[in-house]
Amino acid sequence: MARRRLEAAIHAGKDIEEGKDWPSHFDKVDLFKELPFEKVRDGVYSLQFSFDSKVLAVGYGNGGVEFLDSTTYETIHECKASRYGGLAITSMKFNPKQQDVMFAGSSDGAVYACYLDKGTYSEIIKERGNEINCLDFSALGLTFATAGKDLDIRIYDTKTLKVVKTYKGYHYDTPPDQQDRCHAARIFALKYHPDNDDIFVTAGWDNHLKIWDARSSDGVKRTIAGPHVCGDSLDIDVGGK
Repeated sequence: MARRRLEAAIHAGKDIEEGKDWPSHFDKVDLFKELPFEKVRDGVYSLQFSFDSKVLAVGYGNGGVEFLDSTTYETIHECKASRYGGLAITSMKFNPKQQDVMFAGSSDGAVYACYLDKGTYSEIIKERGNEINCLDFSALGLTFATAGKDLDIRIYDTKTLKVVKTYKGYHYDTPPDQQDRCHAARIFALKYHPDNDDIFVTAGWDNHLKIWDARSSDGVKRTIAGPHVCGDSLDIDVGGK
């Protein structure tokens, strides 16, 4: 395994040096492992590896959360049991300061803390009237942010679980000069900058990607038109490639 990874890295480096699209030498994708899930779970809505990649967390459509061994794919813990009528776990992120704790956002507007060592969970936040589609921790894990159906972006203190800042979404009475500073449709993706605790990016159904700075009152520092984002699918490459 280590040898194959080293060879792949060498090939990739050569391709990049020669100005080729990477990876240029791959011609197919193989199925490595297929895991069947019971239909009662209502599908898989979110996935997240732990920081050491030894654990794969799975969030189900009926509210269940399961921790799997990423080598054997055997169940470590069914942290939050699936239940009939439960709503989807839409986003999951491990805490960079406490890496055996994962926060899971749900379509019922709740954030659950899931404990890898004990295989238990607790509801820590309830955003009434909202459906949380995405959440992420800042680089140091001191804060985390949520976003979703109600268009607001809420930044929480990770220790106290209190809201420290809210950026309001579009409303019919939003002044025209402020409408470009907020999202006008559901937000589905939120990603913090890996090297800056105050910078994060969001996107969703309004066909705009927005770059935020939590140190400012209005938040939005740049808007990029175009991307129509329907899932928790943003990332930041600090290498600039």
